[in-house]
Amino acid sequence: LLNVILNNEFYMRYYVAIPTYNGGEIWQSVVDNIKKYAPDDIFVHVIDSSSKDNTAEIANKALFDVVTIPSSNFNHGGTRNLAVNNFINEYDIVIFLTQDSIPQSGFIEKIIEVFEDEQVACAYGRQLPHSNANPLATHARYFNYPEKNYVCGLENIPKMGLKTVFMSNSFSAYRLSV
Repeated sequence: LLNVILNNEFYMRYYVAIPTYNGGEIWQSVVDNIKKYAPDDIFVHVIDSSSKDNTAEIANKALFDVVTIPSSNFNHGGTRNLAVNNFINEYDIVIFLTQDSIPQSGFIEKIIEVFEDEQVACAYGRQLPHSNANPLATHARYFNYPEKNYVCGLENIPKMGLKTVFMSNSFSAYRLSV
């Protein structure tokens, strides 16, 4: 199991979970960057919804743990719960990625470090537009995923309203004890 150590006091066991279905060319980039930027011995759990392309084969070749479910059984919450249920007692944090979220350098360290604050239950990382994104998609990514980090709680509701509870599962992490 992997541990994150900060200030010689902070220990977290974490893994990556990714629901997939026909990931296409972008999926290969996601896998390549996980292999490039994550620790060599990281546990990556893929829940594939019976892809008809080579998504599962790419994951297997990368030595990821692959579970295949019928595509009719996929739903965003239930499939993520499936990715957590068997590992809830082994890990402290699950890091979710979607099959089209291409990780960047430091992606693990940046999302895990926020959990040093015991009040943090979940976090999401910045999602950047793909190189071929149209102007609307590009604007949406920069608007919803600013460069500056922030933490929200009940006290932020008067100023931020609904954005106080904004959460994105494209690149996110959850404290499993919560």
